[in-house]
Amino acid sequence: MALLEKYHAFCDESATSEKFTVIGVIMCHDSIAPKFEKWLEKITEKHGGSSELKWTKAKKHNLPLYMEYLSAFCKAMKRATLNFIALL
Repeated sequence: MALLEKYHAFCDESATSEKFTVIGVIMCHDSIAPKFEKWLEKITEKHGGSSELKWTKAKKHNLPLYMEYLSAFCKAMKRATLNFIALL
């Protein structure tokens, strides 16, 4: 009997108007989630960031934090440890 594998799904929505809403999901295997979370915590601590990031709050003084987060996500997706799906 095959065992089911566990995955983590992190979801968020963005409503830019009454007509459009985007739902984004980042998924990763159960074994990857704690490692990736620690990686993001290190980035956040390094830059003195907050617990919630919003692109609308990206300013010149905190742009390096946002860019390093984006780089981390792209590296993880390139290695196929994270998957991103968006629904409009």
